[in-house]
Amino acid sequence: MKIIKSATDLEIIKKIRKNNKKIVLCHGVFDLVHIGHINYFKEAKKLGDKLVVSITSDKFVNKGPGRPSFTLSQRLDFLEQIQIIDFIIVSNYETASNVIKKIKPNVYCKGLDYKKKLYSDKNLREEIKYVNLVKGKLKFIETKLYSSSQIINKNYLNNFDDKTQNYINIIKKKIQPENLDEIFNLCLKSKVLNLGELIIDKYIFTETIGVSGKEATNIVKPIREVKFIGGSGYISNLLTSFVDNISLLTFLGSDKKEVGFIKKKIFKKVKKNFLTKKNSTIVKKRFIDNYSHRRMMGVYNVDQKQILKNEENKFVKKYNNINKNFDLIIISDFGHDELTKKIIKNLSKTKNKIFLNCQINAFSRDTYSIFKYKKVNTLIVNETEFRNELKDKFSKIEILIKKSLKFFKFNNIIVTQGKNGGTGYICKDRKFFYYPAFNKNPVDTIGAGDTFFAITSLLLSKKIDPEVSSFFGNLAAFVATSSMGNESVVSLNDIKKLSYHILK
Repeated sequence: MKIIKSATDLEIIKKIRKNNKKIVLCHGVFDLVHIGHINYFKEAKKLGDKLVVSITSDKFVNKGPGRPSFTLSQRLDFLEQIQIIDFIIVSNYETASNVIKKIKPNVYCKGLDYKKKLYSDKNLREEIKYVNLVKGKLKFIETKLYSSSQIINKNYLNNFDDKTQNYINIIKKKIQPENLDEIFNLCLKSKVLNLGELIIDKYIFTETIGVSGKEATNIVKPIREVKFIGGSGYISNLLTSFVDNISLLTFLGSDKKEVGFIKKKIFKKVKKNFLTKKNSTIVKKRFIDNYSHRRMMGVYNVDQKQILKNEENKFVKKYNNINKNFDLIIISDFGHDELTKKIIKNLSKTKNKIFLNCQINAFSRDTYSIFKYKKVNTLIVNETEFRNELKDKFSKIEILIKKSLKFFKFNNIIVTQGKNGGTGYICKDRKFFYYPAFNKNPVDTIGAGDTFFAITSLLLSKKIDPEVSSFFGNLAAFVATSSMGNESVVSLNDIKKLSYHILK
């Protein structure tokens, strides 16, 4: 057996093909090799002369938090002991597409369970496209199926700490994998109105050059710039795969260039209710070190003045005309003064449908108040902002939540606590619940709170248990924090797939 590591090694495969020998390719994570895999490899080998197995590297394993259970080197050790395998190649991509292009297999094999996913699994569709391009054949191996995820979960082989494992056990008692379609099909029927400031995020990746010769100033060189939709625009895009009916009501600034970018980036499925404001569109630039991906500095282009009275009146009129068409109203108030006192007072008429996320920023830290809303169905707020609001740095979260009931009325409150997870409170049951953060080492936290808020709110609006609702929101946040920025959004298929692996 030989591990293919270089272009020279690939020449061996080319020679085999030139000699009219059939190459069979199998691809997977192989996080826990079992008898099912052995039988799968045996049947695959019968279809050709040489069996190549590609294995996904750790970075691209998409089985959810706590996976892979075993490192790439450990998984390679497993496969190297299986004599029926002729070659092993490491795949540093999300799919096997790149390996298929290199190997050009005569036969590409998948397990029988993938036959059901022929049209729903986007990675499989991409792989099939490349199999066809290299004139290969797709073959489903009909051996008895065993689930690595199920074996890993039952034997606690995930890389979870005790707190996270206990949390997963609680969720498993509340929901089974076979219930996932039922829950999310219920959400698809939701009619959602999304309100709040629309933000454009710009990431400028830089390389540090050194210190200026004349003054103590760090000099950086811009390498590339990435621009994407944030705020209410991101939330609307996110919800398009979870609901059939999503509308966005927000203001756009007068800058035609930015307006053009926004209209291009908001997904077609979103029904757009754009109102024009004299103020500029909110643009937040973040300078990122290209090597470490650490944020170095933020430069925010924000008008520090309220919208005009006539603009405010147009918003109220539009909202009053359309709010009856929706069963869920999601408000993301980022504290940039677009949602005025008059607008908020008008929103209070539909308080039972309102799910609110409030955020303070560098501009509004001293003037912004969460409690200006008074009554909503559910409030989801970051711990730092919650403490700032209550002027209390040290009390336990549970004490702060009970204290907040004097100023604010809600059915549920969830206080997100970053790497420490979060604490929720269900008013009618007078019950607290807790969840750990799945991603202890996030690549980028931008958008994590918005993602958790949107998905959790959607499920809560359908009367799904708050602990279960926050589980799915937590899982969505895990996906969101695993890549830089909001260029791509979490999909329903992502959540269903990861949930299935965890709950098995």
